[in-house]
Amino acid sequence: DEVEAGLKTGDFLKSALRISSNYQNAFVSDPNGGSDLFIQGRKDQNRALPNDIVAYKIKPKEAWVTRKTGETQRTAEVVAVLDSKSNKRCAGVFAENMLSGVHSVDLLFVPCDNRLPRMLIAKSALAEDMAKKIKEIISRKIIFEAKIIEWEEGAQNARAVLTNEIGDPEDLQVQMDAILIDKSIDTRDWETFDVDDELPGKEWTITDEQVAKRRDFRNECVFTIDPATARDLDDALHVKRLDDNVYEVGVHIADVAFFVKPGGKIDKVASERCTSTYMPDRVVPMLPRRLCEELCSLNPLVERYSFSVVFKLDAEGNYLEEPWYGRGLIKSCVKFSYENAQHFIENPEEENIDESDFPEVLNGYSLETIRHCVLMLDMLSKKLREKRVANGCIRIEQPKIGFSWDEATKTPNGFFPYIRKDAHMMIEDFMLLANIAVAEKIERHFPDRAFLRQHPPPNQEKITEVVEELRKHGINIDHTSSRDLARSLEKVTQEVFFQSALSLLTVKTMQLAKYICTNDVEDRYDYRHYALAVPLYTHFTSPIRRYADLVVHRQLAAAIGWDESFETPAETLTEQAESCNERKLQAKLAGEDGSDVYLWCMIKRITKDSEFIMDGVVTGLVEYGLEILLHETGFTLRIYYGEMLATKYSIFEKNGYKAVAITWAKDNKPLGRDSVTNTPNKSRPGEALGTTDYAYFTPVRVSVVAGRDPGRLDGKLLPPAYLS
Repeated sequence: DEVEAGLKTGDFLKSALRISSNYQNAFVSDPNGGSDLFIQGRKDQNRALPNDIVAYKIKPKEAWVTRKTGETQRTAEVVAVLDSKSNKRCAGVFAENMLSGVHSVDLLFVPCDNRLPRMLIAKSALAEDMAKKIKEIISRKIIFEAKIIEWEEGAQNARAVLTNEIGDPEDLQVQMDAILIDKSIDTRDWETFDVDDELPGKEWTITDEQVAKRRDFRNECVFTIDPATARDLDDALHVKRLDDNVYEVGVHIADVAFFVKPGGKIDKVASERCTSTYMPDRVVPMLPRRLCEELCSLNPLVERYSFSVVFKLDAEGNYLEEPWYGRGLIKSCVKFSYENAQHFIENPEEENIDESDFPEVLNGYSLETIRHCVLMLDMLSKKLREKRVANGCIRIEQPKIGFSWDEATKTPNGFFPYIRKDAHMMIEDFMLLANIAVAEKIERHFPDRAFLRQHPPPNQEKITEVVEELRKHGINIDHTSSRDLARSLEKVTQEVFFQSALSLLTVKTMQLAKYICTNDVEDRYDYRHYALAVPLYTHFTSPIRRYADLVVHRQLAAAIGWDESFETPAETLTEQAESCNERKLQAKLAGEDGSDVYLWCMIKRITKDSEFIMDGVVTGLVEYGLEILLHETGFTLRIYYGEMLATKYSIFEKNGYKAVAITWAKDNKPLGRDSVTNTPNKSRPGEALGTTDYAYFTPVRVSVVAGRDPGRLDGKLLPPAYLS
């Protein structure tokens, strides 16, 4: 009651708690739009866990802190957890040091996720065989799953019980299992759920009743374009020219809503998972594989139910009439890969095509027909893209990598960057077109309950800081609108290292896009999607892997007068939107952490025999060191002055921004650290090789090594090549 009263009066505020990797520090947002507030120490976190929704109060001014920039930052303390977002389960290992005193009867459990509290596990609770092997378990750092059962007020450590042994940390699969546990990803196999009665049998086929009700696209040249290894094909296209300047484009999406009924057992699990999770070694599907890969997947030469949007466009990508929305019936004639489509885009006039390089085209169509369709789609997509860019659409490219494998050891032996080519952008353009069109339709029909995708504008305080910092480097950025920001970024040099640093800097100012129910947003203007520069947007095109799209399919079915009503109340949609936002974020983080661990494993293997040198760029001067972005991978690491092969470092200002001068040592010995304070020495005796200045955007070379913990990379900054 006291907390509720405090929230009503404004004495307490509400926010999600963000705990940093240095678990002592945390932050909360100001719902009134001010800068973030700092929560210093576990005590003021008041036993809240990462992402918990908390009530907090702002501390008196005398307790505020001064940032390195000289600015004052407000501080706060958590008064209550309003909504716990953690399932209180985590992966971790036992600490090597034994506890003494009152806790000598316990073992200290250290979570893999540094943001979580250390935990006490009673020795008496261990199984007998485990108790006998505990020293070996500790020395080998065997990973376990634990669950918090109690955290007393004022206690430094929580109390937990072991729930499962995950395994040997040398096993990459074990590392992936640990990440999935830490991100609260439900990995239970669908076979453990009793859902067979909700799945059609193996002999299922389309029915005459559905054929009579649906628009028939089976005779159209419908095809899919996906990654070569994709098995869950949830979108397909058809295109044809109706007249000299008139084109019909059909976007056909798997009709998952036909099979997954609201309130059913499959729907309940899917609504909790909210998304499929993609790891380097596996996919954790949102839906049963019978649906993902068979009944809903738009595989070639099989009749499938679709939810379709059909556009009539001119050659400039303009609407000629309102799109047609409805349920359809399709039969794809080929599963094309992005590489197949890209070949046609890059070779539009090619003659004597070697058909053996492409999959077989079925359903009475030829490879030449597909080539013609791809080129039409490419032409239209480029016009659509031009229009979006002119409207102020902004896209910030960030590196994404994949891995090659050693088949014998099942470990990564190389990596490659994912490069977005015209074929990828072509499919994206038509998915965006359909998503925007569906958003407009459901918002008209459900103005107070539409399930949309909102992207707020950048954090004004952060982007103002970035713009000021860039100005010091001679870069002028206008952030008045997304169009102004996009045009400013276009004018900046296209050098890879520079673009990587600029992208990272810009991304840090952006807020996350999120699902909303329109009932929760007072001003319709705030439905906007900032990055896409459109007033309305939603997700419709991936219902096999995103629950939000399934909600939107149900709303669209009601909006077009199909025989289903949509009665879900706004309050339930709000809860589902929040769940989708949280699960989508955790799935994304799990995939990124998995990629980091695979990169760590690959570099660990390579550096046993040789150096692994990567190009990078300075993205910040941190306390006693540099932050470096490895632009091929998007990985950021910190290199400290004490470990640099130098005789001296000195911080100075240049044109208003901070820089550091590193004097490289001829003897190739590190600068070293003070034996008392452990801070880097300012200088040491030794002959100098030369001095180099480093600041934001300075390109560097780094000798990268695998750190002690999985997923962590360390590096040695190398002197410029001209000094070698």
